[in-house]
Amino acid sequence: MSMQYIYSEKEAQADESAPVKDGEYEACVEKIGEKTTPNGKRSISLWLRIRDDVEQEERGRVVFDDIWREKDSPEYYNRKRVCALLGTQRPKEGTVFADASEVMAFMQGAFLRIKVRTSEEEYNGKRAMRTRVVAYMPPKSPAQRLSEPVGGGLGSIDINDEDLPF
Repeated sequence: MSMQYIYSEKEAQADESAPVKDGEYEACVEKIGEKTTPNGKRSISLWLRIRDDVEQEERGRVVFDDIWREKDSPEYYNRKRVCALLGTQRPKEGTVFADASEVMAFMQGAFLRIKVRTSEEEYNGKRAMRTRVVAYMPPKSPAQRLSEPVGGGLGSIDINDEDLPF
């Protein structure tokens, strides 16, 4: 079966590098991992996809965020931001995550709400508009984590060939 492509002038002219409008968005943690900059600074890097199954502006756009190491305790990523990120999934109080890799595995595919703000910033003498995540919140729209089975893992259903419409 061949896949169709349908031309859309709006899509053709969309500037993916343009800042996301300020506001709150239902999103999904599409990718999460550790990264190291060329100068050796380490962060938990997040790709947050604004959900397209929820009626909202900016659907399908990606917002990038980094949780950097603490200056006073560089063995830790910013614990306040990590707790805020984890809190979007409402884990049981006192849940222990042994290290950053457990945090990242827990958050991969998670749905959450983000608040973003765009501001002009300077980096290496150049000024540019940058979208920043200023808050992580639990989602408002019903959703399930992508890593869980569809139907909540209630068991399997046997389907035979006669049940299929094709």
